[in-house]
Amino acid sequence: MSIGRFARVSGLSVGTLRHYDEVGLLRPAEVDGDTGYRRYRLDQLPQARAIRRLRELELSLDQIREVLATGDLELLKEHRARLEAEIWRHQRAAYHLKRLIEGEDDLMAEPKTVDADHRSLGVALYNDTWRLLEKPDRTPEEDDELVHQAHASTYHWLKAPECEPKNRARGEW
Repeated sequence: MSIGRFARVSGLSVGTLRHYDEVGLLRPAEVDGDTGYRRYRLDQLPQARAIRRLRELELSLDQIREVLATGDLELLKEHRARLEAEIWRHQRAAYHLKRLIEGEDDLMAEPKTVDADHRSLGVALYNDTWRLLEKPDRTPEEDDELVHQAHASTYHWLKAPECEPKNRARGEW
């Protein structure tokens, strides 16, 4: 079938199909030597649709090439972990923006220093736990550190005189 028809049926644009041909991701079944027209076979549709779907999931062309060649689901798991870390970073940024917008935080205020009181330690450990949670390629040692910091954060929050039920819930979560 022509590239235009294949584009409509596969959900990919003609330009995208040309690009995938150029980078060797999805070659047409034949290319007319005189006109350069590309033609595709019906049995190439599943691969084209898989590529479209993986691009919608924000995989790079190199990652797609590897997944299609090997069927390695570990690549998809790693990609998902990176996406989740990015989502957490965005949620955290949105939370802090909301606090600034609603006047709960002062943009120009001097940053608080972490001293030895329980509340400050709980906050510092909690924030660093999130830093580790958001890290897409944590080592096993960092996983251990994350768990220990989460426990330590909860301990210090529970010892703080101004501990509220929501602080306990956050620590348990």
